[in-house]
Amino acid sequence: MRALVINCSAPHYNLGARKLTDWLRAQGHDVTYGDGDPGLFAYGHDLVCLSVIFSWHAPLARAIALRVRRQADVWCGGPGMFALTHWWKRETGLDCQRGLDGRFERQRGRYRMTFASRGCPVNCSFRANALKALPQHHLEQVLGIQSTGEALAGHALLAGLLP
Repeated sequence: MRALVINCSAPHYNLGARKLTDWLRAQGHDVTYGDGDPGLFAYGHDLVCLSVIFSWHAPLARAIALRVRRQADVWCGGPGMFALTHWWKRETGLDCQRGLDGRFERQRGRYRMTFASRGCPVNCSFRANALKALPQHHLEQVLGIQSTGEALAGHALLAGLLP
């Protein structure tokens, strides 16, 4: 199956879109990744996946979905779509993933960013303001990712607890 994963919030790094890309490849799909509107290059795929980080990028996802929904299955999700599932259904007639997608949330890979919001999934005792001191190997072992160490994102970062 030919799949296209689109980061509708480009140029921002999209961890979910990257994990989905890796997961689809692990499932045996031929996957193309793209940032922003692919235009005519959206055609010719069996599956088009739209990832939206910020809600103001939802209209772009809508436009792409309406363009390809008759030729391909369309998946849409991401934090920008969390509060827009009813709008999405009304506008496109399609369902939208709300919240984390358990199929690929723990997908291993080499990612530029790690998202940590509520602490360690195996009950470590670190606090949000201690994340900046979290060793790289701990991220890889505990969170199941291989980060390049360029960025650590999460609610702690957004709250100003990390530099």
